[in-house]
Amino acid sequence: MSSFPFARPGEARAPPRAASSPPKKRFRASSAADEARALGALKEALATKPHEEKSWLVHVQRVRPELADDEHLLGFLRTEDYNVENALTRLLRYWELRRRVFGPDHYALPLTLRGAMKDSVEAVKNGFMSLLPEPDGAGRAILYSNCLGYRKGFVEADEKLKVWWYLLHIATENNHKEVICLANTRDSHIGDFDPKFLVGQMTSVERAFHVKWNVNIVCHAGSQMFTKVANAMKAVLPMSARNSFMTLDGSDEFVLEALSQHGLSRECVPKELGGTLVFCAEAFVKERLAIEGGTRGSDEDGGKASPLVREGEVTPSPPAWSSDEVNKILALQQCKTECQAETAGPTNDQLVPCSCASATKVPSQPEGDATKTTTQKKPAPQKTSNKGQPKSAKKGRGRPGDPRMERAMEAKKGDPSLTLVAALVAGGFVFPDLDAPGGKVGDVVDSDGIKLYQRRNHLLRRIRLAKKKEEEGKV
Repeated sequence: MSSFPFARPGEARAPPRAASSPPKKRFRASSAADEARALGALKEALATKPHEEKSWLVHVQRVRPELADDEHLLGFLRTEDYNVENALTRLLRYWELRRRVFGPDHYALPLTLRGAMKDSVEAVKNGFMSLLPEPDGAGRAILYSNCLGYRKGFVEADEKLKVWWYLLHIATENNHKEVICLANTRDSHIGDFDPKFLVGQMTSVERAFHVKWNVNIVCHAGSQMFTKVANAMKAVLPMSARNSFMTLDGSDEFVLEALSQHGLSRECVPKELGGTLVFCAEAFVKERLAIEGGTRGSDEDGGKASPLVREGEVTPSPPAWSSDEVNKILALQQCKTECQAETAGPTNDQLVPCSCASATKVPSQPEGDATKTTTQKKPAPQKTSNKGQPKSAKKGRGRPGDPRMERAMEAKKGDPSLTLVAALVAGGFVFPDLDAPGGKVGDVVDSDGIKLYQRRNHLLRRIRLAKKKEEEGKV
């Protein structure tokens, strides 16, 4: 990477604000009258903005005034503590990003499953990300991400962002002013990491949505995927998100105890993390369809919103990803590529040190800015004799592995000349599109929806571990 969106020593920085610049308007909203004055000031500031900077919002106010009413504007004022200039910037950025995420035909529709989300219902049902029905003890909405949901069915980054926006919208609709992001990365892999989705998440909350991202907690962060990309993720997070970024690793009881210290009781934690909350994404969709039944949706408009511009009106196209966003995506993608290459390994089975930190060109972080990681301490080994016990009794290996992978290992061991793919097939994995004409190997998935390169990397890792054990046994 030749550039990265952080200022380094010696680089040019923006000049300081001139002393004659007018101070930002800030109101103390201690009453309804104060809020009304702040709202009036926001409308006045909006009226002075050039049309090309507010065209997307103006269009919505014309065709769907209920989507940009006074209550909508007040949400941005409250988020910015009634700083009018900051609230206006966030408001315009919100509609700019909303148009980018949902497109010109859907962004001016209600954010409902029959409106802007009508083509993304299956992505919500996937369950890779959910809005949990119970808030935490402080009343904060909980957005739960389960990395295993990514493998139930492939969801494009653009669709993921639509689901993210939809869930955030529901949280604000339910008057939640803050959200907690709770992620379960147990058994995740490098392939589950989506740089574009991560950057889109950060941009929408940090700069657009009228809700505050209070804390981000990653559970079971000792997984292969997270340990590889954690440093790169931390480097591209906004400063406010860095300071509230925490990782937990250990048993379910340990994770639950740590979560309880942050206001997350067992009752509002999903069962996969050891809690008691049972959540079904399909049931959530049915509930939302019932709640949103009376909401005007796209069907009443023939499936499309009104044209964005009037005849003769010139409006610029909305900007795509900013240069800062592109740099962050590229940095994370390069880190992911490096980690995938390391996991696959060279043909001579020599391990290569991971070069993620240098690949992403991230600035060195000052001491004390490291990711807050809480790891369960392992008890000291007891000095007891294990003679006569089987190996499985000496070392608890957890749940058994996939028998197909075991057979693939045996096939590779019996015939070292077999390729990894051939060994996988011999073990019982089925790749329907492996020999399809014109297909790309990187797009091939097995009958379970898992990508070929993930299966191949898993097999190679298992072979290396077995080889290492054999060498240790000879010493």
